[in-house]
Amino acid sequence: MTNAQDITGFSPFRTLSEAATADLWARVRQTTAPRGEILFHTGDPASTLYLLISGAVKVTYGTANGDETTITVFQDGDLFGDLFLGKYRFRIGTATTLTTSRLGLLREDDFNALVAAHPSFALAMIQHYADRNREALARAHALMHVNAQNRLLGVLLNLSRHLCCPRSGWFTLPTGLTQSVIAQMACLNRSTVNQLLGALRDEGLVSGSGRGLSVDAHGIRDRLVREGAEILE
Repeated sequence: MTNAQDITGFSPFRTLSEAATADLWARVRQTTAPRGEILFHTGDPASTLYLLISGAVKVTYGTANGDETTITVFQDGDLFGDLFLGKYRFRIGTATTLTTSRLGLLREDDFNALVAAHPSFALAMIQHYADRNREALARAHALMHVNAQNRLLGVLLNLSRHLCCPRSGWFTLPTGLTQSVIAQMACLNRSTVNQLLGALRDEGLVSGSGRGLSVDAHGIRDRLVREGAEILE
């Protein structure tokens, strides 16, 4: 069973009533997955909502010719795997842990019971999905219209949501998050990302290399603002 204090890491749940909070965490089953574990495959039935308490998980999409592309990376405080809420009942991607990850699992029937019993939970989820839809549209627009460097900066800023220290602005990427994964998320090739990261090191916005990459989120945000890019708070 999860600790109710874990709820502080999930922004959609911070406004829940006391009764809804207690009911939610009574229904969540906690588990720990080691790095490299596949949580679900493309085509699996979608019947569980995942709450990522700590760690990092990537979702990839495999093409017919065997290529694999990273769609997104989830981090501490993210929700994922909730496709059962619509008419499409199967996973469209494969979820793999990038680091040892602590997860909460909420089954479809428990989710539906919470929606029926607690208006604060239903409203919190509506707001969460509205925000996520807005973020997805902004990301699609950026991939179509923004230059390569700013696409990379946008991905790095997005990854800083949960990892960045508010005071210093610097954060270190999860060890399992390779340059190849970052390149896929920015719709760039790895060599381009390597060159762009080199230029960002020269500017002092990035330090380290390989799987020890650190990024100045505050500096990147300021750079994107100067470029006129949209920043989602």
